[in-house]
Amino acid sequence: MKLRALFAAACAGLVVAPMAFAEVSATLGLSGDVETNTTWEYKSVDRGAGGSDDLATNSWTNEGRTRLKLTGRVKSDSGWFAAAQGDGMIATSGTTGVDDAWVQFGTSSFATKIGRYEFEKLMTKGEDVYIASAPTAPSRYEGNYMRGRFGGSAGNIGLDFKFSDTSKMQIGMVLGGQDGNETAISTSTDPDTGQVVTKVVSLPFGVNVYGIRPVFMFSGGAFTVKVGGEYGLFNAKAERTTVENVWVENKFERHRMGGAVDLSMNMKAMNFGVSGAYGQVTGKMVTGEDYNDLTQLTFFGWWKMAVAEADTLGLGASWSQAETDNVSESDGIQGYIVYIHQMPIEGLKIKFAGSYAAGTLSPEGKKDQDSDAYGVRMRINYDF
Repeated sequence: MKLRALFAAACAGLVVAPMAFAEVSATLGLSGDVETNTTWEYKSVDRGAGGSDDLATNSWTNEGRTRLKLTGRVKSDSGWFAAAQGDGMIATSGTTGVDDAWVQFGTSSFATKIGRYEFEKLMTKGEDVYIASAPTAPSRYEGNYMRGRFGGSAGNIGLDFKFSDTSKMQIGMVLGGQDGNETAISTSTDPDTGQVVTKVVSLPFGVNVYGIRPVFMFSGGAFTVKVGGEYGLFNAKAERTTVENVWVENKFERHRMGGAVDLSMNMKAMNFGVSGAYGQVTGKMVTGEDYNDLTQLTFFGWWKMAVAEADTLGLGASWSQAETDNVSESDGIQGYIVYIHQMPIEGLKIKFAGSYAAGTLSPEGKKDQDSDAYGVRMRINYDF
Protein backbone atom coordinates (compact mmCIF):
# COMPACT_ATOMS: atom_id res chain seq x y z
CA MET A 1 0.00 0.00 0.00
CA LYS A 2 2.85 2.38 0.89
CA LEU A 3 4.59 1.63 -2.40
CA ARG A 4 1.41 2.44 -4.32
CA ALA A 5 1.04 5.74 -2.48
CA LEU A 6 4.67 6.65 -3.19
CA PHE A 7 4.23 5.77 -6.87
CA ALA A 8 1.07 7.91 -7.14
CA ALA A 9 2.84 10.80 -5.44
CA ALA A 10 5.79 10.48 -7.81
CA CYS A 11 3.49 10.54 -10.87
CA ALA A 12 1.68 13.59 -9.53
CA GLY A 13 5.02 15.25 -8.93
CA LEU A 14 6.07 14.69 -12.53
CA VAL A 15 2.94 16.51 -13.68
CA VAL A 16 2.96 19.33 -11.14
CA ALA A 17 6.70 20.03 -10.95
CA PRO A 18 7.05 21.61 -14.43
CA MET A 19 4.10 23.92 -13.66
CA ALA A 20 5.07 24.82 -10.13
CA PHE A 21 7.38 27.68 -11.10
CA ALA A 22 5.44 28.94 -14.12
CA GLU A 23 2.32 31.00 -14.71
CA VAL A 24 -0.75 28.80 -14.88
CA SER A 25 -4.10 29.48 -16.58
CA ALA A 26 -7.21 27.36 -16.09
CA THR A 27 -10.43 26.95 -18.06
CA LEU A 28 -13.63 25.11 -17.18
CA GLY A 29 -16.31 24.25 -19.74
CA LEU A 30 -19.84 22.87 -19.77
CA SER A 31 -21.43 21.82 -23.06
CA GLY A 32 -23.59 19.08 -24.47
CA ASP A 33 -25.86 17.89 -27.23
CA VAL A 34 -29.27 16.31 -27.75
CA GLU A 35 -29.96 13.65 -30.37
CA THR A 36 -33.24 12.02 -31.39
CA ASN A 37 -33.73 9.26 -33.98
CA THR A 38 -37.06 8.36 -35.59
CA THR A 39 -36.52 5.22 -37.68
CA TRP A 40 -38.58 2.91 -39.87
CA GLU A 41 -36.93 -0.36 -40.92
CA TYR A 42 -37.93 -3.51 -42.81
CA LYS A 43 -35.95 -6.77 -42.61
CA SER A 44 -36.51 -10.12 -44.31
CA VAL A 45 -34.75 -13.51 -44.28
CA ASP A 46 -35.01 -16.25 -46.92
CA ARG A 47 -33.95 -19.47 -45.21
CA GLY A 48 -33.96 -21.46 -48.44
CA ALA A 49 -36.91 -23.71 -47.61
CA GLY A 50 -39.33 -22.43 -50.23
CA GLY A 51 -40.87 -19.80 -47.98
CA SER A 52 -42.08 -22.11 -45.20
CA ASP A 53 -39.75 -20.62 -42.59
CA ASP A 54 -38.97 -17.17 -44.03
CA LEU A 55 -38.97 -14.26 -41.59
CA ALA A 56 -39.90 -10.59 -41.99
CA THR A 57 -40.09 -7.67 -39.57
CA ASN A 58 -41.50 -4.18 -39.98
CA SER A 59 -40.62 -1.82 -37.14
CA TRP A 60 -40.74 1.80 -35.98
CA THR A 61 -38.45 3.16 -33.26
CA ASN A 62 -38.15 6.56 -31.63
CA GLU A 63 -35.15 6.95 -29.37
CA GLY A 64 -32.47 9.41 -28.40
CA ARG A 65 -30.26 10.77 -25.67
CA THR A 66 -28.89 13.90 -24.01
CA ARG A 67 -25.18 14.22 -23.28
CA LEU A 68 -23.68 16.68 -20.81
CA LYS A 69 -19.94 17.28 -21.09
CA LEU A 70 -17.82 18.80 -18.31
CA THR A 71 -14.25 19.74 -19.24
CA GLY A 72 -11.33 21.30 -17.42
CA ARG A 73 -7.89 22.34 -18.57
CA VAL A 74 -4.87 23.85 -16.82
CA LYS A 75 -2.01 25.24 -18.92
CA SER A 76 1.30 26.77 -17.93
CA ASP A 77 3.71 28.94 -19.88
CA SER A 78 6.30 26.17 -19.45
CA GLY A 79 4.41 24.23 -22.14
CA TRP A 80 2.83 21.63 -19.86
CA PHE A 81 -0.91 21.11 -19.49
CA ALA A 82 -3.40 18.92 -17.61
CA ALA A 83 -6.95 18.24 -18.80
CA ALA A 84 -9.95 16.16 -17.84
CA GLN A 85 -13.40 15.36 -19.22
CA GLY A 86 -16.52 13.64 -17.94
CA ASP A 87 -19.65 12.93 -20.03
CA GLY A 88 -23.01 12.04 -18.54
CA MET A 89 -25.63 10.35 -20.75
CA ILE A 90 -29.41 10.35 -20.30
CA ALA A 91 -31.34 8.17 -22.76
CA THR A 92 -34.99 8.68 -23.73
CA SER A 93 -35.60 5.17 -22.40
CA GLY A 94 -34.87 6.50 -18.92
CA THR A 95 -31.45 4.90 -18.50
CA THR A 96 -28.36 6.87 -17.53
CA GLY A 97 -24.68 6.22 -18.05
CA VAL A 98 -21.21 7.57 -18.72
CA ASP A 99 -19.74 8.11 -22.19
CA ASP A 100 -16.21 9.42 -21.58
CA ALA A 101 -14.30 9.94 -18.33
CA TRP A 102 -10.57 10.62 -18.61
CA VAL A 103 -7.58 12.67 -17.46
CA GLN A 104 -4.70 13.81 -19.66
CA PHE A 105 -1.36 15.54 -19.09
CA GLY A 106 1.71 16.39 -21.12
CA THR A 107 2.97 18.89 -23.68
CA SER A 108 2.13 19.74 -27.28
CA SER A 109 4.57 17.07 -28.51
CA PHE A 110 3.77 14.27 -26.03
CA ALA A 111 0.77 13.55 -23.81
CA THR A 112 -0.65 10.69 -21.76
CA LYS A 113 -4.40 10.08 -21.53
CA ILE A 114 -5.93 7.61 -19.05
CA GLY A 115 -9.55 6.58 -18.48
CA ARG A 116 -12.66 5.65 -20.43
CA TYR A 117 -12.66 6.87 -24.05
CA GLU A 118 -12.00 5.61 -27.57
CA PHE A 119 -8.66 5.53 -29.34
CA GLU A 120 -8.19 6.98 -32.84
CA LYS A 121 -10.80 5.83 -35.37
CA LEU A 122 -9.35 3.63 -38.14
CA MET A 123 -12.38 3.47 -40.42
CA THR A 124 -14.11 6.76 -41.17
CA LYS A 125 -17.61 6.41 -42.64
CA GLY A 126 -18.60 9.95 -43.58
CA GLU A 127 -22.03 11.08 -42.41
CA ASP A 128 -23.19 7.66 -41.19
CA VAL A 129 -26.50 8.81 -39.69
CA TYR A 130 -28.13 5.46 -40.48
CA ILE A 131 -26.68 2.24 -41.91
CA ALA A 132 -29.06 -0.71 -42.20
CA SER A 133 -27.86 -4.18 -41.21
CA ALA A 134 -29.13 -7.34 -42.94
CA PRO A 135 -29.85 -10.23 -40.49
CA THR A 136 -27.55 -12.77 -42.18
CA ALA A 137 -24.75 -10.34 -43.07
CA PRO A 138 -21.54 -10.25 -41.00
CA SER A 139 -20.82 -7.37 -38.68
CA ARG A 140 -18.27 -4.84 -39.94
CA TYR A 141 -14.76 -5.08 -38.52
CA GLU A 142 -13.41 -1.52 -38.36
CA GLY A 143 -10.04 -1.97 -36.67
CA ASN A 144 -11.87 -1.58 -33.37
CA TYR A 145 -11.33 -4.76 -31.33
CA MET A 146 -9.26 -2.78 -28.83
CA ARG A 147 -10.48 0.78 -29.44
CA GLY A 148 -12.00 1.25 -25.98
CA ARG A 149 -15.13 1.87 -23.89
CA PHE A 150 -15.20 -1.77 -22.79
CA GLY A 151 -17.20 -1.31 -19.63
CA GLY A 152 -16.39 -3.07 -16.40
CA SER A 153 -13.01 -2.12 -14.99
CA ALA A 154 -11.09 -2.09 -18.29
CA GLY A 155 -9.71 1.30 -19.29
CA ASN A 156 -7.49 2.96 -21.88
CA ILE A 157 -3.96 4.33 -21.51
CA GLY A 158 -2.96 6.39 -24.53
CA LEU A 159 0.47 7.80 -25.43
CA ASP A 160 0.15 10.53 -28.06
CA PHE A 161 3.21 11.70 -29.96
CA LYS A 162 3.33 14.70 -32.30
CA PHE A 163 6.45 14.60 -34.47
CA SER A 164 5.44 17.53 -36.68
CA ASP A 165 2.37 19.33 -37.98
CA THR A 166 1.90 16.51 -40.50
CA SER A 167 2.81 13.33 -38.60
CA LYS A 168 1.50 11.89 -35.33
CA MET A 169 1.42 8.54 -33.57
CA GLN A 170 -0.80 7.09 -30.88
CA ILE A 171 0.14 4.03 -28.86
CA GLY A 172 -2.97 2.78 -27.12
CA MET A 173 -2.93 0.26 -24.29
CA VAL A 174 -5.93 -1.44 -22.67
CA LEU A 175 -5.71 -2.88 -19.18
CA GLY A 176 -8.28 -4.09 -16.70
CA GLY A 177 -11.12 -6.56 -16.39
CA GLN A 178 -14.68 -7.19 -17.45
CA ASP A 179 -17.44 -9.75 -17.06
CA GLY A 180 -17.35 -12.75 -19.39
CA ASN A 181 -19.96 -15.30 -20.32
CA GLU A 182 -19.75 -18.44 -22.39
CA THR A 183 -21.94 -21.48 -23.01
CA ALA A 184 -20.87 -25.05 -22.39
CA ILE A 185 -22.37 -28.50 -22.83
CA SER A 186 -23.28 -30.20 -19.56
CA THR A 187 -23.80 -33.98 -19.51
CA SER A 188 -25.36 -35.83 -16.57
CA THR A 189 -27.27 -39.05 -15.83
CA ASP A 190 -30.86 -38.92 -14.63
CA PRO A 191 -30.92 -40.92 -11.32
CA ASP A 192 -34.49 -42.14 -11.93
CA THR A 193 -34.32 -43.26 -15.57
CA GLY A 194 -30.59 -43.75 -16.04
CA GLN A 195 -30.73 -41.75 -19.26
CA VAL A 196 -27.94 -39.38 -20.22
CA VAL A 197 -29.15 -35.76 -20.17
CA THR A 198 -27.32 -33.13 -22.24
CA LYS A 199 -28.03 -29.43 -22.03
CA VAL A 200 -26.44 -26.05 -22.74
CA VAL A 201 -25.50 -24.02 -19.66
CA SER A 202 -24.31 -20.42 -19.26
CA LEU A 203 -21.00 -19.83 -17.50
CA PRO A 204 -20.45 -16.28 -16.16
CA PHE A 205 -16.90 -15.45 -15.03
CA GLY A 206 -14.42 -12.58 -14.77
CA VAL A 207 -12.02 -11.80 -17.63
CA ASN A 208 -8.68 -10.00 -17.65
CA VAL A 209 -8.12 -7.68 -20.62
CA TYR A 210 -4.70 -6.71 -22.05
CA GLY A 211 -4.29 -4.87 -25.34
CA ILE A 212 -2.07 -2.67 -27.47
CA ARG A 213 -3.08 -0.53 -30.46
CA PRO A 214 -0.48 1.60 -32.33
CA VAL A 215 -1.78 4.05 -34.95
CA PHE A 216 0.30 6.28 -37.24
CA MET A 217 -1.30 9.38 -38.81
CA PHE A 218 0.08 11.45 -41.68
CA SER A 219 -1.55 14.49 -43.25
CA GLY A 220 -0.28 16.44 -46.22
CA GLY A 221 -2.35 19.12 -47.88
CA ALA A 222 -5.83 17.75 -48.44
CA PHE A 223 -4.91 14.10 -47.71
CA THR A 224 -4.93 12.25 -44.39
CA VAL A 225 -3.67 8.68 -44.01
CA LYS A 226 -4.04 6.46 -40.93
CA VAL A 227 -2.40 3.07 -40.53
CA GLY A 228 -2.86 0.97 -37.41
CA GLY A 229 -2.83 -2.46 -35.87
CA GLU A 230 -4.12 -4.01 -32.66
CA TYR A 231 -3.77 -7.05 -30.45
CA GLY A 232 -5.83 -8.02 -27.43
CA LEU A 233 -5.66 -10.90 -24.99
CA PHE A 234 -8.68 -11.92 -22.92
CA ASN A 235 -8.29 -14.68 -20.33
CA ALA A 236 -10.15 -15.93 -17.28
CA LYS A 237 -9.36 -14.40 -13.89
CA ALA A 238 -10.11 -17.59 -11.97
CA GLU A 239 -8.47 -20.91 -12.86
CA ARG A 240 -11.65 -22.84 -12.03
CA THR A 241 -15.38 -22.33 -12.55
CA THR A 242 -18.54 -24.33 -11.86
CA VAL A 243 -20.65 -26.24 -14.38
CA GLU A 244 -23.88 -27.49 -12.80
CA ASN A 245 -22.29 -27.20 -9.30
CA VAL A 246 -19.21 -29.16 -10.40
CA TRP A 247 -15.84 -27.39 -10.30
CA VAL A 248 -13.88 -27.58 -13.57
CA GLU A 249 -10.78 -25.89 -14.94
CA ASN A 250 -11.49 -22.64 -16.78
CA LYS A 251 -9.25 -22.48 -19.86
CA PHE A 252 -11.03 -19.57 -21.53
CA GLU A 253 -8.75 -17.47 -23.74
CA ARG A 254 -9.26 -15.12 -26.69
CA HIS A 255 -6.76 -13.45 -28.99
CA ARG A 256 -8.10 -10.56 -31.07
CA MET A 257 -5.80 -9.06 -33.67
CA GLY A 258 -6.17 -6.96 -36.77
CA GLY A 259 -5.26 -3.84 -38.67
CA ALA A 260 -6.70 -1.13 -40.90
CA VAL A 261 -5.76 1.58 -43.38
CA ASP A 262 -7.84 4.73 -43.80
CA LEU A 263 -7.39 7.37 -46.51
CA SER A 264 -9.46 10.55 -46.67
CA MET A 265 -9.35 13.76 -48.68
CA ASN A 266 -10.74 17.18 -47.79
CA MET A 267 -11.36 19.47 -50.75
CA LYS A 268 -13.35 22.15 -48.87
CA ALA A 269 -16.62 21.78 -50.77
CA MET A 270 -16.23 18.01 -51.16
CA ASN A 271 -14.75 15.23 -49.00
CA PHE A 272 -14.30 11.52 -49.65
CA GLY A 273 -12.54 8.54 -48.12
CA VAL A 274 -11.81 4.83 -48.48
CA SER A 275 -10.65 2.30 -45.89
CA GLY A 276 -10.06 -1.39 -45.38
CA ALA A 277 -9.66 -3.60 -42.31
CA TYR A 278 -8.77 -7.23 -41.60
CA GLY A 279 -9.25 -8.93 -38.23
CA GLN A 280 -8.96 -12.37 -36.66
CA VAL A 281 -10.17 -13.93 -33.39
CA THR A 282 -8.66 -17.17 -32.05
CA GLY A 283 -8.43 -18.87 -28.65
CA LYS A 284 -9.81 -21.61 -26.45
CA MET A 285 -13.19 -22.37 -24.90
CA VAL A 286 -13.76 -22.72 -21.16
CA THR A 287 -13.40 -26.49 -21.55
CA GLY A 288 -10.04 -26.12 -23.33
CA GLU A 289 -11.32 -26.94 -26.80
CA ASP A 290 -10.09 -24.76 -29.66
CA TYR A 291 -12.30 -21.78 -30.46
CA ASN A 292 -13.64 -21.78 -34.03
CA ASP A 293 -11.36 -19.12 -35.50
CA LEU A 294 -13.09 -16.06 -36.92
CA THR A 295 -11.67 -13.95 -39.75
CA GLN A 296 -13.22 -10.65 -40.89
CA LEU A 297 -12.62 -8.34 -43.84
CA THR A 298 -14.27 -4.96 -44.51
CA PHE A 299 -13.97 -2.23 -47.16
CA PHE A 300 -15.76 1.10 -46.81
CA GLY A 301 -16.03 4.15 -49.07
CA TRP A 302 -17.84 7.46 -48.55
CA TRP A 303 -18.34 10.84 -50.16
CA LYS A 304 -19.99 14.11 -49.10
CA MET A 305 -20.30 17.62 -50.48
CA ALA A 306 -21.61 20.99 -49.41
CA VAL A 307 -25.04 21.96 -50.75
CA ALA A 308 -26.47 25.48 -50.73
CA GLU A 309 -25.05 27.60 -47.92
CA ALA A 310 -24.80 25.19 -44.98
CA ASP A 311 -26.35 21.85 -46.00
CA THR A 312 -24.57 18.56 -46.75
CA LEU A 313 -25.27 15.61 -49.08
CA GLY A 314 -23.52 12.31 -48.33
CA LEU A 315 -23.19 8.78 -49.72
CA GLY A 316 -21.52 5.65 -48.38
CA ALA A 317 -21.09 1.97 -49.24
CA SER A 318 -19.36 -1.06 -47.69
CA TRP A 319 -18.64 -4.74 -48.31
CA SER A 320 -17.92 -7.19 -45.49
CA GLN A 321 -16.97 -10.84 -45.27
CA ALA A 322 -16.56 -13.20 -42.32
CA GLU A 323 -15.62 -16.85 -41.94
CA THR A 324 -15.92 -19.00 -38.82
CA ASP A 325 -13.94 -22.22 -39.14
CA ASN A 326 -16.14 -25.32 -39.51
CA VAL A 327 -19.28 -23.25 -38.89
CA SER A 328 -20.18 -20.76 -41.62
CA GLU A 329 -19.21 -18.10 -44.13
CA SER A 330 -21.06 -14.85 -44.73
CA ASP A 331 -20.80 -11.67 -46.75
CA GLY A 332 -22.83 -8.49 -47.06
CA ILE A 333 -23.17 -5.08 -48.64
CA GLN A 334 -24.45 -1.82 -47.17
CA GLY A 335 -25.19 1.58 -48.60
CA TYR A 336 -26.62 4.88 -47.41
CA ILE A 337 -27.63 8.34 -48.57
CA VAL A 338 -28.06 11.30 -46.24
CA TYR A 339 -29.08 14.94 -46.46
CA ILE A 340 -28.25 17.32 -43.59
CA HIS A 341 -30.05 20.64 -43.27
CA GLN A 342 -28.85 23.44 -40.99
CA MET A 343 -31.85 24.97 -39.28
CA PRO A 344 -32.03 28.76 -38.76
CA ILE A 345 -30.96 28.25 -35.12
CA GLU A 346 -27.28 27.88 -34.31
CA GLY A 347 -26.40 24.31 -33.36
CA LEU A 348 -29.67 22.77 -34.60
CA LYS A 349 -29.59 20.34 -37.55
CA ILE A 350 -32.10 17.93 -39.06
CA LYS A 351 -30.82 14.89 -40.96
CA PHE A 352 -32.70 12.59 -43.36
CA ALA A 353 -31.11 9.24 -44.22
CA GLY A 354 -32.00 6.12 -46.17
CA SER A 355 -30.11 2.84 -46.29
CA TYR A 356 -30.17 -0.60 -47.92
CA ALA A 357 -28.27 -3.75 -46.93
CA ALA A 358 -28.13 -7.37 -48.11
CA GLY A 359 -26.34 -10.44 -46.83
CA THR A 360 -25.82 -14.15 -47.37
CA LEU A 361 -25.04 -16.72 -44.68
CA SER A 362 -23.65 -20.10 -45.75
CA PRO A 363 -23.76 -22.53 -42.81
CA GLU A 364 -21.55 -25.61 -43.05
CA GLY A 365 -23.52 -28.37 -44.77
CA LYS A 366 -26.79 -26.38 -44.97
CA LYS A 367 -28.62 -24.18 -47.45
CA ASP A 368 -27.66 -20.54 -47.91
CA GLN A 369 -29.75 -17.96 -46.10
CA ASP A 370 -30.26 -14.63 -47.88
CA SER A 371 -31.55 -11.49 -46.24
CA ASP A 372 -31.99 -7.79 -46.82
CA ALA A 373 -32.88 -4.69 -44.84
CA TYR A 374 -33.84 -1.16 -45.73
CA GLY A 375 -35.26 1.86 -43.99
CA VAL A 376 -35.24 5.58 -43.37
CA ARG A 377 -34.30 7.75 -40.41
CA MET A 378 -34.86 11.33 -39.30
CA ARG A 379 -32.29 12.57 -36.81
CA ILE A 380 -32.38 15.88 -34.98
CA ASN A 381 -29.19 17.17 -33.38
CA TYR A 382 -28.87 20.19 -31.14
CA ASP A 383 -25.45 21.22 -29.78
CA PHE A 384 -25.25 23.66 -26.90
